[in-house]
Amino acid sequence: METFELLAKKTKKEWKKRTLFISLGTVLLAVVVGFLIWIGLSFLATKQHQQLDDYYYQRTTIAFPNMQQDNVRVTFAHNLGGHYEANLIKDIDGISVKYEEIETDFSAMKWNHDFLATFVLPSSVEQDSTEMAYSYKSHQKAALFFNPKASYGSKDVIRKPAQELPYLDQMKGQLVEVAISFDKQYTLAELKEKLPKNLKVNWYWIGSVSTENTAHKAISHLFGWAPRRQWPDPSYQEFYELLEEFSHSKEYKEMGQGGLAEDVKAHLASKGKVGKATFGGVILTGKAENFAQLENQDWIFASSIGASIPNQPYYQLDVE
Repeated sequence: METFELLAKKTKKEWKKRTLFISLGTVLLAVVVGFLIWIGLSFLATKQHQQLDDYYYQRTTIAFPNMQQDNVRVTFAHNLGGHYEANLIKDIDGISVKYEEIETDFSAMKWNHDFLATFVLPSSVEQDSTEMAYSYKSHQKAALFFNPKASYGSKDVIRKPAQELPYLDQMKGQLVEVAISFDKQYTLAELKEKLPKNLKVNWYWIGSVSTENTAHKAISHLFGWAPRRQWPDPSYQEFYELLEEFSHSKEYKEMGQGGLAEDVKAHLASKGKVGKATFGGVILTGKAENFAQLENQDWIFASSIGASIPNQPYYQLDVE
């Protein structure tokens, strides 16, 4: 009987030890699994942040007329996500001017677009002659491009092509951004003969082969090339390669086979050779008084003023 009691005590002791080891092992395993999950989610959040940053880098290279990212930052960051911010900066003849601010969130599972930073609003939906639009957040005047093949009427958001070059005569002393829409597609060689030498060419719009009204499109879907003055050919090659990469994306496929998707496809026919590429518009910047020579030119279909700032004597302009 005594032997049986000792055996029972010994067995009970062994079960306690085993239970303790199992409990410790379970806790340790849970800690390890939790740590691995935390590491995995952190990795996924970092990946989502990189994809978000890559998206806006790509998009400001192939779209966003005369805009570049600046002061990119992540606020409220944690291992499972964060808040992404960046300024959209315009170049007005070498002077940087803030346009809008991108603000969006990312997590381990996804990232979001800031659609409000890319929308434009018509000056008034009640005016049948609406030809102007403003940025959604800070209500800055947007430089619009107009398709000469499109029909414009009372059912359109933007109801007629803007003709704003005459306004520049009243803006002397200012530096101005103007979107010029052509009557048809032109090569760089042809445009070199037409565009004034005392205005800066900031951005070439690829134009449209469709009959779509492009004036109210989001700036993220207005595709074009920003030439770098000292390296025009390499900058076009980068633009072309990123545009081609975009043409294989899910977003491109969701555009369908008409409109903007066809515009991208048509431009890619240049095969990356800038001399063969054609363009439907341009953004010019410079002194308001230097735009007078563009008035009444038959190759200009529409003209839309964008950002403008007072010229200062201490500014070092790219083009005088």
